[in-house]
Amino acid sequence: MDCRGCEVRKRIVKNYDVEPLAHIKLLNGTIVHSDAGSDIIDSYFVFKCTEKKTGKHETIYCGRPTAEDFCKLTGKRLPAIFNPLQEHGKTSGGSLNERDSKKIRWNPVRKELYNATMLLIVAWNAKPDSVLYSIKDEIEKQIDREPCISQIKSINTILCKGHTTMKKVLHRLEAKNEIKKYSFEQLICILQERGIEQYFE
Repeated sequence: MDCRGCEVRKRIVKNYDVEPLAHIKLLNGTIVHSDAGSDIIDSYFVFKCTEKKTGKHETIYCGRPTAEDFCKLTGKRLPAIFNPLQEHGKTSGGSLNERDSKKIRWNPVRKELYNATMLLIVAWNAKPDSVLYSIKDEIEKQIDREPCISQIKSINTILCKGHTTMKKVLHRLEAKNEIKKYSFEQLICILQERGIEQYFE
């Protein structure tokens, strides 16, 4: 959805419910075209826009200045960045809201599941109307609690149907990127304890 210019963004907020979904660091050599008119080479934000009259969904991809403008207009917070890359010697500044979000204590099992979901969104360039984004939305609720087995099984099933594993997904991403070290040991144990074939390793 075109969102170039302050007046256009004001009209969008007037006619749509604008919900920030994600802030994602781009992998090396990847470019995303911003709906505000330029190419993004660092990190991008995803917004889901639901038309108030019809319920029709639109998507906005944009950089930080446009994202901050939308959040000022809507009063909503910017999502914290998901950055799968190793960044040696760099500090992650981010907005105040993003820094505050780091103080929240994740349940370690839920954090593993969140990382797996976000890595699949990045690796497969998943769209906001995909099952992966729906699962992400559920995982981000009550983040201090262990996820239910159905949520873990959902990602495991997606990997199974994709004929892959998280280990293979990470290996493919590492071909052109220095990816952080991720562990899914707790998810694997939970599935194995229930006799469920796991696709994380």
